[in-house]
Amino acid sequence: MNRLGVSVQVGMIMVLATLTIAVAVVYTSLKPSVNKAVEISQENTVLHYFKLLRFSSLKIVRGCPLSEVVVKSFGGYYSFERTGFVSVNGTTYSIYSLTYRSESFEVSLENGAVLLNSQIIEEPVILCNSSCLLVLPLIEGEGSVGGRGNVIVTLEEVGREYYRNATAITINSSRDNVWLDYFKFKGFDAEIVNDNITVKFPNAADVIIVRIGCTLR
Repeated sequence: MNRLGVSVQVGMIMVLATLTIAVAVVYTSLKPSVNKAVEISQENTVLHYFKLLRFSSLKIVRGCPLSEVVVKSFGGYYSFERTGFVSVNGTTYSIYSLTYRSESFEVSLENGAVLLNSQIIEEPVILCNSSCLLVLPLIEGEGSVGGRGNVIVTLEEVGREYYRNATAITINSSRDNVWLDYFKFKGFDAEIVNDNITVKFPNAADVIIVRIGCTLR
């Protein structure tokens, strides 16, 4: 019997077994980190798309009739949610948000702002300040799209109303505190009255409501 050959074979088997165990240990320890890195990359990608959607809203406010953005879904879903209303001079408009939601991540486009987990990270499309002109782009839509793959988001102006010398607007939102803090930060006289945010214009202001139809496919 060739004991040397047997010894070599046994040694190779032991080395192979050791390598297999080592690879399994490394894979087990690194897998959570790899999964987290992939998740963060996907969230950053979706966030980038919402910034593009905000920019598209600004283009429509400035007169572009139609804009399309191709976004990605990574297992979450895009949907429209009615979050409240805005009222100007007795006329009321519904407020919707376009939201992407996954198990641990939520980003929305609402009133021209990008909100990450209900915190404003890209400001609304508000031009000027409390003494002159306020522009609110309001998106309107329904339905949802989920899964993995590309989603085409189409934005189109469906109406534009001008209100001259408005003394206040009323906003009702599921994110009241977020919007109240924002308007105060921008120097507006704002307070909560009867569960609604009242934003006052002491010197009167011109308000433009731009209604933007939004579809997913």
